[in-house]
Amino acid sequence: MTKVYQTSDDPEWTRVTDLDFPLEAGHQIKEVLETIGYYGYVAGGAARWLTVDNSPLPGDIDVFLREKGHGSDVLTALEDIGYVYHSGPSRAPKFHMEAADMGQHLLVQVIVPDEEHDARPSFGSPRHVLGGFTFTTEQAAVWYSDDDEGIRGLFSLNCWTHTEAKQLVFNNLSNPILAAYRVNKYGQKGYSIPMEQILELAYAFRKFPIDQFGKVILDALSMQS
Repeated sequence: MTKVYQTSDDPEWTRVTDLDFPLEAGHQIKEVLETIGYYGYVAGGAARWLTVDNSPLPGDIDVFLREKGHGSDVLTALEDIGYVYHSGPSRAPKFHMEAADMGQHLLVQVIVPDEEHDARPSFGSPRHVLGGFTFTTEQAAVWYSDDDEGIRGLFSLNCWTHTEAKQLVFNNLSNPILAAYRVNKYGQKGYSIPMEQILELAYAFRKFPIDQFGKVILDALSMQS
């Protein structure tokens, strides 16, 4: 049984220990976590699926780094257990298990810090990175710990509440083009977005520098393809 307890330093976040890893996806996430060890952690949809009830199955496994210089360590560790490059730019490459059935296996995407493109935190502690995610429903992370607790998790209470309601609420609108793309993506999964959130997105577009639109559109599509 999964144990859940509230963090003592911030009542808006909850930690999880003794996680279960069901189905093929769960086994794969666990293997990825054990492989990358201290260097990184899984955040977003795959972590939400493990920590928050009634979450949809993840489409991929997003790996973030604790420190900027750990990218090569994580990539090498994944290659050592059989992952090969699949697609994506150098700052967010996707990998698949060479011998696996692609219908059963999730792609693994490694978010490599790139100061030129990153409008939100792309490395650091799980709490720091989750604070920059586009939606509250994405604010979940899991990581491997070498103590008796094994794999730990963290999610925001808003992640739990809004996932249960299948409702999109913005947490970070620094890149409104990426946010709009993801609204469409989540809409296809049955999520709704309140009118006040649509108005917030419209206001974010109004403030966004028009000369950056073309570059940001290409960046958003390359990261999410």
